[in-house]
Amino acid sequence: MTMNFGHKLTIGMLLFMSFIIFMVIKSFHQNFDLVTENYYKKELEYQNIINKKKNASEIAKEISIENSKLRLSVKFPESLKNVRGTARLFRPSDKNLDRQMDFEGNNFTIEKKNLTKGKYILILDFTDGQKEFFIEKPVFI
Repeated sequence: MTMNFGHKLTIGMLLFMSFIIFMVIKSFHQNFDLVTENYYKKELEYQNIINKKKNASEIAKEISIENSKLRLSVKFPESLKNVRGTARLFRPSDKNLDRQMDFEGNNFTIEKKNLTKGKYILILDFTDGQKEFFIEKPVFI
């Protein structure tokens, strides 16, 4: 049996339709995690974050983030007193791997033994009692 133009066109169309069906099925299994559940509410409060980032830009060079094999250590400058806040490890690829913890004082550590390897964003939202600060730093575990 010889293959003429009609056969080739039919086979080409079937392959193309199979590819499209495969892509549609694959798209149903794709996970689309939102950064936050209350996205619109957070958007309205974003000016507050901008102000905190501006405050943090003044002291950002003084904050030390050490990434060792076993732990992640954060040290704030001695000029900040009564530091307290929240540290969040945000995993862009999977919200189930996000971690959040409260801290108090000029030093704190995060143990890596319960963290999955990969890229995180360390989000520090803290205050010294007078000013509020917000810092985001990429961290690789």
